[in-house]
Amino acid sequence: IEYNTNPVVKEKGSAIFLHLGEEIPGSTSGCVAIDEENMLWILKWLNPQLNPSILMGHKQVLLSGL
Repeated sequence: IEYNTNPVVKEKGSAIFLHLGEEIPGSTSGCVAIDEENMLWILKWLNPQLNPSILMGHKQVLLSGL
């Protein structure tokens, strides 16, 4: 993602995390929060040996390949 890498800004974080949200929908400080059902699905789906990726964006844009 190249978040906060060039230049590094102190106290601006170093990663974007995927975690459970307290309220869905809700807001985070730059992370991605999802509900427990979706988190469990993702954790079962992930296979580190396949080098998985998670794409973020609007569904229409992602499906159109733009």
